[in-house]
Amino acid sequence: MTAKHVGGPNPKIVGSLMKFRIPLRGGRTLQSNATVVAAGDLDVENDLLSGDRRGDWMLLQLSRCIGHTVGWAELSSAEIDATSYWKPNSEPLQSAGFRTHWDWKLGPKVDESCRVTMISKDQLWNNCDVMPGDSGGPLYAVTKVAGHTRYLVFGLQSALTTPNGNYGSVIAAPVRQIRQYLPSM
Repeated sequence: MTAKHVGGPNPKIVGSLMKFRIPLRGGRTLQSNATVVAAGDLDVENDLLSGDRRGDWMLLQLSRCIGHTVGWAELSSAEIDATSYWKPNSEPLQSAGFRTHWDWKLGPKVDESCRVTMISKDQLWNNCDVMPGDSGGPLYAVTKVAGHTRYLVFGLQSALTTPNGNYGSVIAAPVRQIRQYLPSM
């Protein structure tokens, strides 16, 4: 999964072929061909500045399984309750991405203590340290289940920029919108 706007302004992006790569710490990179199998309804040409990021997602089918090397994350089916993340003693969420000008040899840039600050129009507004290039990165929780680390993804980051190109508020598209496409794969 990634943000739809990462694929450019192509309105008929489903069926498109892409190269997918995952930089690993130490300079190694995993690569796979990918086919876009589903995408949100974001109009890349018009919606990016409007603040409506609910449709800023696309689902890729990789030709090579990389989960055996980098692991898996679970997509949350839960309705996220933003008020639980406002409390000082609640568990923080995390966000990861490969921002512009980031040394990919270091692996993803991770913000380990961000929170959902508001839910509006089915979008997860958050205070994560997200910059250009981090789009499509996960907004997730890290938990332990039976002694194993579990990654639970709630949203895909889609930083809102202002008309003059400056960084603005951070919005994530909830993954529950994507789950409906998974059983058909």
